[in-house]
Amino acid sequence: MDYVPVEVKLHILSYLSERDLSQVLLISKHWHLLALDPVLWGKLLPDSSTTDSDLLKVLQKRSLISHFKYNSSKITEGGLSQLLVQFGSTLRYLDLDSCDELSSDLISLLVEHCPNLSYLDLSANPFIDDVTMCQLAACQSLTTLRIRNCDTVTDLGLGMLASQVRLVNLDAGCLLYVRRPTIDALLETSSCILQTLVLDGANLNDVDLMELGKFANLRSLELQFCDEFTDQGFIGLKDLFYLRSLKLSRCFNLSNLCLGAIISNI
Repeated sequence: MDYVPVEVKLHILSYLSERDLSQVLLISKHWHLLALDPVLWGKLLPDSSTTDSDLLKVLQKRSLISHFKYNSSKITEGGLSQLLVQFGSTLRYLDLDSCDELSSDLISLLVEHCPNLSYLDLSANPFIDDVTMCQLAACQSLTTLRIRNCDTVTDLGLGMLASQVRLVNLDAGCLLYVRRPTIDALLETSSCILQTLVLDGANLNDVDLMELGKFANLRSLELQFCDEFTDQGFIGLKDLFYLRSLKLSRCFNLSNLCLGAIISNI
């Protein structure tokens, strides 16, 4: 390991929990110094039993929090508000998947106190709607947004956000009301940088599908409920030269010949 670059070692250590990092501190002087890097202690990953009281105790001891994942914990809106106010400026990664404590006030705090946030997961939350998307349009550092199963989000909100924020990764899976306007907004701002895209294809057609072929640097594409797509639409994907992952569901009208042409580029 002596010849492994420090950056690589830190990347490996970034996958460890605080308990494991504490053990690394005891290995040697070299690993002790590496494990003390502030970035490694910036992750906060509560478990299902973590309460507001537990969170506040941790916040009092920390000088930096860059990653937070809700993890179906017992932390309430009050605890999350404290986190955002105290450490919003250092937060880069925020995962609130299936968090029942979200509210308009919490989103407002997020927008106000988290100017450097680049990753945001709000999946599976019935509170998230077009108003939320318009609020998040102010988060100019945002590059990854996951809103899978946020059923009330439509083109009106997501299109607004996509026209204001240059997204690199967007997961809008299982959103029935996201259609062509969102694709057009993404093409306007993110056509050259979008790398990952997940969309519900239920309300899209072949012409819409062909537009996806204009995302020149797309690496991963997932399309759900592709019942209405035919070879005419799918052939537009053959020019996605950087595509390395293609996941399709219910694409009953796609021929083997067309599929083979697409796969040959992956």
